[in-house]
Amino acid sequence: MFTLVSACLLLALSLLFYRDRITSFPSHIHAWTQSDRLALSYGFIHDGFDLFHPSTYNLHPEYQPKKTLEKETGITRVDFPLVEYVVALLMKVTTLHEPVVFRLFVLLCSLGGIIVLLRLFGQLGMNDPMKFVMLAFVFSAPVYAYFQAGFIPSVPAVALTFLAFYALFLHLRQQQTRQLVLAISALTLAALIRMPFTMPLAATLLSLLVFYRKSLRWLFLTLSLGGLSVIVVLAYLLYNEYLGNHYGSLFISRLMPAVSVADFGQIMNQSWANWKWHYFTGTHYVLLAAGLCILVVKFSTMARETRVLIHIALFSLLLALAYLVVMAKQFIAHDYYLLDAFFIPLVILSGIGLSRIMPQKTWQHPALWLIATLLVFFMVKASLNIQAQRYITQSWDRTETTRLNFTGSKELLDKAGISAAAKILVLDSYTYNAPLLLAGRRGYTVINTTPENISKALTFGFDYIVVQNRFLASDVLRNYPALGTKLQPVTNNGRIGVYTLGKDSLPDSFSRLLMLAQARTLFQLQDSTLKSTGIVSAQEVAAEFIPLIRLSLDSLNMQGEFLVFEMHAMMKEYGEGGLFLVTLVRRGEKQYFYDGFDLMPFFEHQVTQSGLAACIQLPAGLQQADDLSCYIWNPGRHRLDFSEMHIQLITYLPQNLTTFSHEKH
Repeated sequence: MFTLVSACLLLALSLLFYRDRITSFPSHIHAWTQSDRLALSYGFIHDGFDLFHPSTYNLHPEYQPKKTLEKETGITRVDFPLVEYVVALLMKVTTLHEPVVFRLFVLLCSLGGIIVLLRLFGQLGMNDPMKFVMLAFVFSAPVYAYFQAGFIPSVPAVALTFLAFYALFLHLRQQQTRQLVLAISALTLAALIRMPFTMPLAATLLSLLVFYRKSLRWLFLTLSLGGLSVIVVLAYLLYNEYLGNHYGSLFISRLMPAVSVADFGQIMNQSWANWKWHYFTGTHYVLLAAGLCILVVKFSTMARETRVLIHIALFSLLLALAYLVVMAKQFIAHDYYLLDAFFIPLVILSGIGLSRIMPQKTWQHPALWLIATLLVFFMVKASLNIQAQRYITQSWDRTETTRLNFTGSKELLDKAGISAAAKILVLDSYTYNAPLLLAGRRGYTVINTTPENISKALTFGFDYIVVQNRFLASDVLRNYPALGTKLQPVTNNGRIGVYTLGKDSLPDSFSRLLMLAQARTLFQLQDSTLKSTGIVSAQEVAAEFIPLIRLSLDSLNMQGEFLVFEMHAMMKEYGEGGLFLVTLVRRGEKQYFYDGFDLMPFFEHQVTQSGLAACIQLPAGLQQADDLSCYIWNPGRHRLDFSEMHIQLITYLPQNLTTFSHEKH
């Protein structure tokens, strides 16, 4: 009965947490790695479901093979991609090639794992109120909740490990062979799909060898199953090494320890500062502490099979600490490493401790239910708040900006008559696969737009170049000015521009590249107008706030508008601090929209004069009573001289977007 109730509670919590995001493309925190995982599923569909040659949409691996490939296929080294393969099969069967399939599969794996975990705790003697608490404990742990309906294989690996521990506990009690086979098989599969899960596998095998050292039958079976498991894992590791050597890899495959003890301490402090409330909520930490304390006090009274499970969890915890040392640098930016290393042993140990809470008197039962309900409420509420924070779009989050800019790009390229088989080069992608997936084309990406990287990328076998309008001048043309005369526009929707690489020299014009001649200008100010009105003087400026425009939108038809900003600036004297182009929309007394575009990259390496340009997308939902203002924020108090300023408020007209021929480079 409790299993059915648990399933209903888990479904209710799933609706509460994921109803608005279950269909969405990978976004916000760790969208990079999640989109890479989604790309593996699409790669299987694209390449005919070849399980042992996983590929993504990115044809140029980050970690190059030992020998240059004759043909780039996107095949990559990666942990055994069974999750991505099953998702691809589900997409094929349902004909629904959408992220929702991946999210639902991972979520169902997680829910199944939690139900199995509760059955384990039931075997340990845990009462229903505490099982209710542990259900919420696992489900609502913020980092777990975030990825529970996501794309990384850590969550299915956690579920498999819960299954393994349940089967193992039954085996220790009932001494049945099939339960031991299931336990080691599940642990082996978890280790294959996410290699850090070799830690609970190793901890289990070594603990069983000690436990069965006096039982020849079970010792032999453990050695046989364990040996087979090790052979399978090592075999895939060797094959994975072959994939990396022959095809390259998009995924990290090296250790990343701290360089010194002091460095390790700093990394740990920063990791804790970054993620402590994302790992667990305050209520989680209280329950962890309580469970571990009870475990210590009650350990001597626990059954033998329970103590074996504790030994396995403790051994896993020690291995997790070793993993923390050898992968320390990754913990600063990767909260999901908690799931790979510490999550399972902490859940098992605290759960065993909390299972010792047993009401002795009748009145204690309703009191325990009341306390359990309050604990669940606090955990869920705090976790929901953290989830909301994790989905806030920050102005500095270029990965999320890229996702938003490339949303709808497949339709844009299709309407422009660009073949689905065409290869695209994204010059400012900030992720390996997200823009390619959204564009529905394989190709290449440049993460860091240095002159060397752009020059190298221009030798790749692409058909079209795609650049985000927002970063065209600041990230691409600034680093590789010669490209501005070679790009032939094909189509532009205000967020991204699609180009071919021409051989002839074309006018070096930001307006030409943005196809502004095919757009509708709603409002514009030229340099002479700005100066004559006194908005910007002809003299150099060192003020903190330099106003440019302010206007009411009541006379404009605001549908999908963009603010295009061009000017020439001379840096007379560097200050200390930033320099930003700020676009602000106020609705009454409240700020409705704020965008701070960093202008300092234009003055990188002590450049004294530069052309500044940007295309800023205004938000949807603007109203006629809104006020739009644009100003330069100069917190560094740099001394600047502006000239040749041109500000336009424009909208792109869909029927005029594809006016140029599609001549390949």
